[in-house]
Amino acid sequence: MKPNELVWSARAVAQLDAAFCHRAPAEAARLVDKLANLPLTGYGRPDDEVMTLYCLGFRVDYQCVGAGTTLKILEVQQLLP
Repeated sequence: MKPNELVWSARAVAQLDAAFCHRAPAEAARLVDKLANLPLTGYGRPDDEVMTLYCLGFRVDYQCVGAGTTLKILEVQQLLP
């Protein structure tokens, strides 16, 4: 299976960078892998529909764009235990 293409907003990049550098590098790496391999339908959705994924101590807001095989990552929040 081909991995999903991930497109990151500037905000999401900064948030993920903080997680990699200071808080939870292993969990952040697994989160990126989970997003890249998230099963998608292959059908596009309206670009304004935001979906949320809770995974590995993170909350991720994303959109399916294009042909439904690209994820635009809008925000990455690390959840406090």
